[in-house]
Formats: sequence, C-alpha cells, structure tokens
Amino acid sequence: SASQLASKWVESRRQVSEAVARRIRRLATLGGIADRCVSSRSRKMRREALILDECWRADPFDNSFRRLLVQSLKEGRLPSEIPEAVDNYEKAMRLRERAVEVIESSIFYEGSLLVLTSPRVRLRGHVGPALSEVANRRGKIAVGFFCPANVDYTIVCARAPDRHRSPIHLGKILAEICAKLGRSGGGHKSAAAGRIPLGMEERFVSLLKSRVGEPSRQSPFRR
Repeated sequence: SASQLASKWVESRRQVSEAVARRIRRLATLGGIADRCVSSRSRKMRREALILDECWRADPFDNSFRRLLVQSLKEGRLPSEIPEAVDNYEKAMRLRERAVEVIESSIFYEGSLLVLTSPRVRLRGHVGPALSEVANRRGKIAVGFFCPANVDYTIVCARAPDRHRSPIHLGKILAEICAKLGRSGGGHKSAAAGRIPLGMEERFVSLLKSRVGEPSRQSPFRR
C-alpha cells in the first residue's frame, strides 16, 4: 500500500531529518489505518452482504429462487453477479419502504413507547426491519401487534433504536410478560417477539410500560 511504501522510503533515506521522518511516519501510520478500515474491497463486500441478506425478502416462500441462489453461489458467483438476486433485492427495498410507511401510519400511541395496531397490509419478511427503522427514526422502543387469520393469538414484535443504551433487555422482558399471559416470547436485547392471547394487547402494553419505566396513567387503548 502507499503507507507501506512511505514507511520504507523513510527508512532508506538516512539524510532525512528526524522531525520530517516523524511526520512522514505518522502520515504513513494513519494511511495504514485507513487502508484497513475503508477499502474498496470492504465496501464491495458490504454491498454483496446486503444483497444476499435482503434478496429473499422479495418473496420469503419462493423456494425456486432460493435453489437458484444457492446453486449460483456454489458456482462462485457473487450476489451482484446474479441478475435474479439483484432484481429481488431492488424489489425487497421497495417493499421495505412501503412497510415503513404502513407501520408509521399504524402508530396510535406515542409516549416513551411507540405502539401500533395490526396493519391491514401483509408485511411478510419486512416487519422486523421496518419496525427497527421506525424505532430508529423516532428514537423510541416500537411495539407492534400483528394478528394472523384464524388463530387464537396475537404476535407481538418489539424493537429498540440502535442508539438505545438503557439496561432494558427486550428479549427477557417479552419472555416474562408473554409467559405471564399464558404464551411465550423472547429475543435479543434490542429485538424481540412473542405471542399473547387475543384480547390481551392492552394488558401487555400495561406490563411493558411498567417494565420500561413509563407511568401507566392512561391506556393507549382508551383514547
């Protein structure tokens, strides 16, 4: 790299003053750090990882695409070199934008928490990422209720913003609350999900508010 060449040049020039050599070495060190932190290769690989991570979300149940993707990767092709993967990635990003709009429009309570009702639009493959984006935009924990057809439970998803620094662990809290309501849940510190019986949404929010330190003076379900 350029920083390595600069270091070798300084070492080979005995007539260079120590003050100048020190400055060039410092510059070479900074260049070396930059070489490792931001390289064209690392930027390219981040792009490849993003395509690979998102392309299946265009249709989570398209197994023929998954087989094609696995076979193409097995042949040594990068995700960006697979036209179907790029097309699905672009479609998934459009669906993500729509999912964020739907979730934003479904918020019906905002305190230290964001609570949203079950959207009428199906958001398969995009609920978690879209909920995370809304949580990041508002800087608050976002909680959504999603009611599948013909079942006796409600799915609960919760996401904390990336800059969330509190000791609150959503996975542990949802595991505890869902169990108290007769179902199950869990997850990570900033991302969790679970199931609760139908009709227990208000009770769930009340318990969650008490755990995150928000007074339960008024139920968001009675406005």
